[in-house]
Amino acid sequence: MRPLTPERLRHLLYAAALLALLLYGLYEARGMIAGPQIVIESPQNGATVTEPRLTVTGVAKRISAISVNDRQMFIDEAGRFEEALLLLPGYNILVINAEDSYGRETRASLEVVYQP
Repeated sequence: MRPLTPERLRHLLYAAALLALLLYGLYEARGMIAGPQIVIESPQNGATVTEPRLTVTGVAKRISAISVNDRQMFIDEAGRFEEALLLLPGYNILVINAEDSYGRETRASLEVVYQP
């Protein structure tokens, strides 16, 4: 084992600082790496409802645009969304699309049965 000279200690400190900087950059960029995310809170997938008006609620993270069945929705500062929709009798599929500022997309679908 070689002795720890001041020059070698300096090189080790530079390497440790560079590694710490790299790890911190990866930690801060984890949101950009993960892409957009949609979580539908209500209603549950496969739910059967008796009212034609359905309110879909959830949370979207790291997005720049969001839509339900190609109709734009809006979110609040916390990323929460709430959208009222009218259902047709029978089987309905609701598709929520989200896109981030880098053009990456994610999609969540919700299947609901409306029995009047």
